[in-house]
Amino acid sequence: VHDGFYTRICQKYGNILNEKELQLCCLLKSDFSTKEISVVIQQSIRTVYQRKTVIRQKLGMEEKEDIAEFLSKRI
Repeated sequence: VHDGFYTRICQKYGNILNEKELQLCCLLKSDFSTKEISVVIQQSIRTVYQRKTVIRQKLGMEEKEDIAEFLSKRI
C-alpha cells in the first residue's frame, strides 16, 4: 500500500483504530469504492458505511469529510 502508508497509519492511529478500521483506511487510500470494499472484506455496503462513520468519529472528523483525503494530509 502506498509507500509505507500502513506502517505510518499504524504508528499514528494504531492506538485509536482497530485492525479492521486500519484495513478500511488502506482500501480507501487505494481509491476503492464503498461497493468494492464491501466485496473485498465480504461485508454489506451498510456495514462499510457504518465503519466509515466510526472512523470519522474516532479521528474527530466532520460527518461527510473524506477519510482518504484527511489521512493524506496527516500521514
